[in-house]
Amino acid sequence: MASKIKVDQIEGSTGTTVSLPSGQTLDLSSGSVTLPNTSVSNAQLAGSIDLSTKVTGTLASGNLPTIPVAKGGTGLTSLGTAGQVVSVNSGANALEFADASSGKVLGSAVLHDSDTRVTFSTGSTNLTGDYYYANSSNNYMEGSYTKQSATSRIMIWGHASYKYSTNSHGAIVYETGSTTINNLQIDEHNYARNYLSASFSTVFNGMSTGSKTFRFVPVVGDTRSHSGIRSMNSNSDNGSGDTPSHNGRCYMYLMEIEA
Repeated sequence: MASKIKVDQIEGSTGTTVSLPSGQTLDLSSGSVTLPNTSVSNAQLAGSIDLSTKVTGTLASGNLPTIPVAKGGTGLTSLGTAGQVVSVNSGANALEFADASSGKVLGSAVLHDSDTRVTFSTGSTNLTGDYYYANSSNNYMEGSYTKQSATSRIMIWGHASYKYSTNSHGAIVYETGSTTINNLQIDEHNYARNYLSASFSTVFNGMSTGSKTFRFVPVVGDTRSHSGIRSMNSNSDNGSGDTPSHNGRCYMYLMEIEA
């Protein structure tokens, strides 16, 4: 029959250490042991305790180690400044905080993309100076984007496919909240200037942050009435029976670039 020893304290006969004899096991599975925070080292725990099932509670942050990269950590013990990124250092042996490199893409958007054939018939609206355009949503391509940085550039590119009953003398892209325009000298001379089918690209500089709406419109230099077709059909709308019957695609894409 197993015996019990009931004591309040155990003390070595000499010195300050009580040793468990070789070959013996101290089984504490039916009870619990309270230890001071600094009584057991990492080396003593290694390979001897399944921490996932044997250790519960919350460890004080001061007792947590810095995890090296070799163990899936970062090796970092502090935060960088706002906007910095974590990168590999010049010696390729540690991680560090560094300023983000320039030339990155901050965002993009599809402002318009459709081959739906639509017609319009309306008078002219003056934007600024001698820039007039047919003020109909079926005439222009338009879309919105929230600009992220005050120092970035907005690049816009796309393709226009139009037929006009009156002459079209070019096109513009502009931000609807201002009168700053980018004049696009695109090819508009086919078929006595009644057809505008061309690709374009332009860049906006010095624009503040926030929500912006960009619009592409064919323009003329004076006020007049307009009727026409956006995404014209290459066969029926231009009267050329030897071309495939399909609607031209009109699209306008945007990219914000930090230069």
